[in-house]
Amino acid sequence: MNTIAIDCGASFIKGALFVDGKLIKTISEESSENRQDDIFVIQKITKCIKVVKRIIKELSRDISEANICFSNEMHGFILAYPDGKPYTDYISWQRELISCIEVKKYLINKVNEQTFNEYILHSGMPIRSGLPSSNLIWLSLNNSITKKVHFYTLGDYLIRVISNKEPFCHPTNAAATGLYDLTKGNWNRDYINSISNQEIVFPPIGYKTISFCMNNKSYSVKPAIGDQQAALLGSGFKSESSLSFNIGTGAQVSRLIKTLNFGDYQIRPYFFNSYIKTIPHIPSGRALNIFFRFLKSVYIKIVPDIDDEKIWDLISTSFQSNTNLNDKALLKCDLSFFENAVSKKTKGSIEKIDEYNFNIDNLIRSIFIQMAKNFGKIAIKLNEDSKHPVENIIFSGGFAKRWPALRKMIVKQVNLDVPVVLSDNDTLYGCNIYDKL
Repeated sequence: MNTIAIDCGASFIKGALFVDGKLIKTISEESSENRQDDIFVIQKITKCIKVVKRIIKELSRDISEANICFSNEMHGFILAYPDGKPYTDYISWQRELISCIEVKKYLINKVNEQTFNEYILHSGMPIRSGLPSSNLIWLSLNNSITKKVHFYTLGDYLIRVISNKEPFCHPTNAAATGLYDLTKGNWNRDYINSISNQEIVFPPIGYKTISFCMNNKSYSVKPAIGDQQAALLGSGFKSESSLSFNIGTGAQVSRLIKTLNFGDYQIRPYFFNSYIKTIPHIPSGRALNIFFRFLKSVYIKIVPDIDDEKIWDLISTSFQSNTNLNDKALLKCDLSFFENAVSKKTKGSIEKIDEYNFNIDNLIRSIFIQMAKNFGKIAIKLNEDSKHPVENIIFSGGFAKRWPALRKMIVKQVNLDVPVVLSDNDTLYGCNIYDKL
């Protein structure tokens, strides 16, 4: 069996060919930057389509047929005309068009506070600025939807384009929009109708495979799945006794539960007749990128042709110089540059600066130490009402792999004497496993 796995992440689009479960070849291309361009300038999605088609063509070079499995970064969407042409560009979770306060005010005026609270509870996640549910409200308030359009998650839209057929939406992707009702296992139509008076067509929820031909090759493609679920599936996360740290551009701490139990965390559909009990939006790769861009802006004044990897090497050297959690010479970094699970702030800061401690080593160490403390705090909170004690810790995600010292600091914070596993596999392996389910 040939399986082509494609992961459309925030930073890279990655592809892999598996033959009878064995990894044969991988490809990775940088995705478009998350620029704050006009959302009706279809720059990002146009590039994404070209890259995905190129990856499929290259991975299919020596085969005549394959199954394709997509995973995509969650909480993003695109609106398209009925013929599949983009109406908007891809709008990612990092594009926050409207504040939570405005969203709540709008919905309570549309329905009432009790109904609003019920919508949010059954979605499994709180209101956030970057959710499709929120950004659709912004589009509605600005009269930006003037024609009949179709709503797609990123993976679903790519399936629509390459197959020229309407896709189904997998529950893992549907739930990430904030417009899914976990108790019913379907779109929350009342919620959707309260968001926009315009006609928006949502794909049916389901698991149906689509067959099509492209470049004289035969393909079958399953509904796209969320990248968090794909990463956890690839890492071997399937026990209620496991504690997962999935750390990439975004990050989540997760446990598995078998029955719906709403609380001070998010609930997301998973596999094996279970749900992910998770706390996401923990500052990690996205937060570090802010400091990366700052450092690059400084270094480029001195070395105009400095490349990105050199900056990352400088960050790594500074981090490895000392990882003592109690180093009193360190700065204090608040990583709340956007809505996050740690604080209610949306602006970060650097504090505890004295006459001599403001240098790159102290700055970088302080950033990672604060990350570790944040992850430890969130993990302890997630474990508070768990019926199953933690028997092992699983790390996954590119950020977790890149910074082993951070993993050690997180384990020290959670204070659990259990086996620790770093998953060598990732979302691509998760897609391959998904193909067999």
